[in-house]
Amino acid sequence: MRRSFAIAAAFFLAWVPSVHALTLINETGASLQITDPAATSTVEISPEGRFEIPEPWGDDRHKWFGLSSAMDPQPCEAFRSRWGSIKMPAFFVGVAIRPDGTCVVRDDLPEPPVDPEPPVDPEPPVNPEPPVNPEPPVDPEPPVAQEMPPRGNGTWVYDALFSEGPAGPPFTRAGLWLPELRDFNALAPEEHRLNQVFSYGGDLEMECLGYDDCSREKMHVYYYPPSSAHRSRSV
Repeated sequence: MRRSFAIAAAFFLAWVPSVHALTLINETGASLQITDPAATSTVEISPEGRFEIPEPWGDDRHKWFGLSSAMDPQPCEAFRSRWGSIKMPAFFVGVAIRPDGTCVVRDDLPEPPVDPEPPVDPEPPVNPEPPVNPEPPVDPEPPVAQEMPPRGNGTWVYDALFSEGPAGPPFTRAGLWLPELRDFNALAPEEHRLNQVFSYGGDLEMECLGYDDCSREKMHVYYYPPSSAHRSRSV
């Protein structure tokens, strides 16, 4: 039975295509606006431009994002969910957005034209800088007594996003809200910065048959959406 499983696994791995990035090609003649799954940032794709979907914008099976333009507020209708976001298979090589808003799957990407590089003028000679006198040694600061218990500011985070609603598949990634926490700390006074982060609603489970059988693929993180706490979501 172990041999049959090994043969089946080898056949499956041979069938799986090589890892690549899903690339959108703007053939609409106007600019497109693409938004990340968390709707925190928007990037403009110029006419005839391309955009590679970043790896964190989904998982090994699907990629999620928002897409709109001045000519068509909702292009790629065939891939749009009822929640308004676009869900595309991750194994697509390229998808061309046409002027009528339809999206055509491409098996390969045409080579973009390469502009010749302009000649580079030689840099002028640089005069050597004068020697710098070494700074005097600095006495170490006396140790500061630690306050017990240490003071700090904490927050609870839930590293999952349900773009298709509470019953849809979760978009999960460790540190999903890390950019927002960093932006908050950059603007907050020192005494109000967040330095304790607690993960909410999940647990880690290693499903292996022994030490030699453990791997990253057998580590599972389970999330529990607030609207359906009795059902687990595995990533």
